[in-house]
Amino acid sequence: MKKIALFSAGLLSVAAVNAQLNKGRIFLGGSITSSSTENTTVNNPNNIVTKQSAFVIDPTIGVFAKENLVVGINVGFSKAKTEAAGNTQQEQRTIAPGVFLRRYYPLGKSFFFYGHGGLNYINQKSETFNGTTPVNEVNGNGFGLTIFPGVAYAIRKNFLLEVSLRNLLTANYVSSEIKNPNNIVTAKTNTFNLGVNGGGGVPLSIGFNILLGK
Repeated sequence: MKKIALFSAGLLSVAAVNAQLNKGRIFLGGSITSSSTENTTVNNPNNIVTKQSAFVIDPTIGVFAKENLVVGINVGFSKAKTEAAGNTQQEQRTIAPGVFLRRYYPLGKSFFFYGHGGLNYINQKSETFNGTTPVNEVNGNGFGLTIFPGVAYAIRKNFLLEVSLRNLLTANYVSSEIKNPNNIVTAKTNTFNLGVNGGGGVPLSIGFNILLGK
């Protein structure tokens, strides 16, 4: 009984240590995603093969400004490409540096609920081709806001395992110019999107963050 009591006390002690999200600790995280799809359209005598590829990276660094409150920055970068019949149809590139605020709420035994809010500057470039001939180029600049909740579990004292509902609430504004192959502006657009993604339409994200310091 004494050994069991000591073991239980030890587990509680470890959980308490794990749950320390103290002021001054460094928060490191981010995500890397790569995807590729291929579709074949039956078009006798020659089938048309369409390929799509994408790469996304979003490193994150922050600091606990006070206990359970993280202030940080991230630099998102994505690149996508569409090919059909062996020719490039479209290339897209997005750079999105930003700032974020995340508040953790202890739930006990190393579990936390958290709310995350981020604001990003958006720079986009898209080029469209007809075979190998350029058709147009679109350049856009704007801002994006993202708010989402999550649950975290502290593994030891330096790791947080997290599950979140990313893009639960999003708002984006982008102002764009469309240029022809002669570099002449042919159109301008202003786009605003507001999304509340509920009803099972929110992607579930699983990841972990590294904590440095004491």
